[in-house]
Amino acid sequence: MSNEKISLTEAEVEALTGLKVKTLQRWRYLNQGPRFVRLGRCVRYPAADLRRWIDTRAGGGDRVHAAEERQS
Repeated sequence: MSNEKISLTEAEVEALTGLKVKTLQRWRYLNQGPRFVRLGRCVRYPAADLRRWIDTRAGGGDRVHAAEERQS
């Protein structure tokens, strides 16, 4: 089994993404943001779901480059 974590705490998500814990808490209240799981009173963010959520928000970069290549 790899050393990669299966789920992340709020603080770990903050360190990884730069999103403040308060933002994550507000998004949970509003049913927005990345998918999360409650384990009793603990909140965890499944790593695979967080990665997928981040990927769906990607902009620019390869998408812009690919569009420029199609136009050429």
